Amino acid sequence: MMSRTPTWIIAGLLAVGPALSVAQPLDLLQAYELALENDPQLREQRASRNATRENHPQARGALLPQLDFTASYDESVSDGERFDFDEDGEPGIIPFDREQETTRFNLSLSQTLFDWERFRELDRAHAQVAQADTEFEAELQDLAIRTAEAYFDLLEALDRKASSIASEESIERQRDRAQRRMEAGLVSMTDVQEAEAAYDQAVADRIAAERTVNLRREQLREIIGVHADEIVAPHEDIPLDRPEPTDPEAWVGMAKENNLRIAAARFGSQVSEQEVSQARAGHYPTLELTANLTRLEQDGGSVFDQQDLDTRSVGVQLNVPIYSGGQIRSRTRQAHQNMLAAEERLERQRREAERETIDAFLGVESERSRVQALTQAVRSNQVALEATQAGFEVGTRTTVDILEARDSLFRAQVDLARARYDFLLDTLRLKAATGALGIDDIRALNELMGAEPGEMISPEDADPEDLDIEQAQPPRGHAGLKVGKIQALPLEANNSEREGGEKSGSR
Repeated sequence: MMSRTPTWIIAGLLAVGPALSVAQPLDLLQAYELALENDPQLREQRASRNATRENHPQARGALLPQLDFTASYDESVSDGERFDFDEDGEPGIIPFDREQETTRFNLSLSQTLFDWERFRELDRAHAQVAQADTEFEAELQDLAIRTAEAYFDLLEALDRKASSIASEESIERQRDRAQRRMEAGLVSMTDVQEAEAAYDQAVADRIAAERTVNLRREQLREIIGVHADEIVAPHEDIPLDRPEPTDPEAWVGMAKENNLRIAAARFGSQVSEQEVSQARAGHYPTLELTANLTRLEQDGGSVFDQQDLDTRSVGVQLNVPIYSGGQIRSRTRQAHQNMLAAEERLERQRREAERETIDAFLGVESERSRVQALTQAVRSNQVALEATQAGFEVGTRTTVDILEARDSLFRAQVDLARARYDFLLDTLRLKAATGALGIDDIRALNELMGAEPGEMISPEDADPEDLDIEQAQPPRGHAGLKVGKIQALPLEANNSEREGGEKSGSR
């Protein structure tokens, strides 16, 4: 079981040093440091933990000696008539007027000798503090995951924006060529209109991609508290190591033992057990030691009305509850049901941890294979693009074929980048599921950073500017130099894969 004190966070912050200004490119480690300082959800959890920690001194204080001091001062004036003897010794009704001052001081000391309810309250406070500390550590790990997810989502949006900009520029050049060829009488007006429609759609796609970038940037700012103008991406040659151990059941076993959410649920179950015992203690007697010191000073204006009295007392007080209207039994039944609910929460956390661990393990394995497959897909698309360019030069392929090949290459490059991000994220999720995620893992992942977002997009490999379009031969089987329909580009398929906010129509 890992330590419940988040010392790795403190050590990590000391090692990182002060946060870098957001005017410079922000990396993942710096983003996490900013999140530790500025994330409202973490600050809320920290305040709740600190408030819960006060339960222990309060419960302990109830078992320590209680010393009270009270003081009072009374002044009374009375007048009237009464039957008495006058100055001559004659009986009769005579008036009277009397003033009286009373001063009282009292010092009382009490010490609990036996109170089962207070004893159980102290044990309950211990479990509550342990639960709050564990939940805060779990929140620290969740913050690392949330920061990484927002960071990589922004990177993906920047990649797709770079791809959409490259597509827009390429189609714009193709539109301009279609215009020149129409002016030379080589193509019809329809070809120019089709190119213009394709360009308008590309502009719309680029605007949607920019909107998604702004949304992802705001989602990251929501966590780290500042606006990150620039961030860095992982290098292309990140290591694709398999999880160790390679058996998923071994990871599940570690999760059941060390998962922080499970540990917090265990402490929560202990809290509910103490609540049951505490509720039952309402039937038990209590025993208390008491001591009192009282001083009374009274002045009534006459010798007979003056007092100066000190009183000391020491005793033991026993209180035996007999009947409370059924309240104690009701509270006991209520606490028992809360205990059953806590046990079910613990079981739910176990199952969730098992599912998350298996999912993260399989995610690392699948994304590792997916990165390898997409790396080969990028190479294949590059070869296919070169073949399409060669076919265009001899007249067997059209400009549309070249743009299709280029778009397939762009799509494969963006998908490869996303697969790399998911691989890195799943490695963090797997360690978090087993309670092993620490600042060293964030630092190790951050060492893989250093590239620019969208760097994998290589429009020069598919730039029609390099093609001798004006001198190209017409496609075989065609009557003239008519360029194929540009709306046949597979950009719609690319757009269909984009996440929310990146919708487009048919080319």
